[in-house]
Amino acid sequence: MPVNFIGEDENGCSLIKIREVKNIEARKCNLQTGNPLELRLLGWIEAADAFQLERHLHQHFGSTHVRDAWFAIEPADILPILRRAGRDGFLVKNADAFQVVGYDRDAIPEHLGVWE
Repeated sequence: MPVNFIGEDENGCSLIKIREVKNIEARKCNLQTGNPLELRLLGWIEAADAFQLERHLHQHFGSTHVRDAWFAIEPADILPILRRAGRDGFLVKNADAFQVVGYDRDAIPEHLGVWE
């Protein structure tokens, strides 16, 4: 199950939600319904124990916790985490977040999507 990173785009993605979900696309749509700011999927990590990974990430960013699973962090703060995840970490780029377009030099899959 993946742990995803979704940002409030109109704030420059300065608030990012870190949460495990089964269906990222459906979860983003559900979050968007209750949020007046446009949300963008920034990336996700496939993990055998997504609950444990989510808990670890929440502790890692604990000093920036805002509410629920929202943290006052920047997209650049999650990039090293996605890189460390290697082939299990997915960085979203351009328009279609779920289409793999290649792998970067650190073996991170690159997707069409929303974050450059």
